[in-house]
Amino acid sequence: MNNRQKLIAVIMATTFCGTAMAGEVVIQNHEHERVAVSFSDLNINSQAGAKVLYQRIEKAARQVCGVTHGLKSIQLINNEKACLAASIDSAVASIHSELVASVHAS
Repeated sequence: MNNRQKLIAVIMATTFCGTAMAGEVVIQNHEHERVAVSFSDLNINSQAGAKVLYQRIEKAARQVCGVTHGLKSIQLINNEKACLAASIDSAVASIHSELVASVHAS
């Protein structure tokens, strides 16, 4: 099993001293690759803002989890799915927004 297959993503809502500023979610894997998702420009109390943030979270999770297209083993597909699910679930929970949670649940 290679490092990509062992990938476990962790989402952290951090403060300024933790490398992310308020209005950001940091997506990080066990190899310390990270992507900051900013939402300071969004009104996440609106349905449109919540949807845009959720799309940004999904994109960042695909990047950090190393999701690729093309032929791959079932094991790699399952690892990617698990990484994505954990990443997105954690990010949504860390934001504490009912609207973002409802977009995630739908």
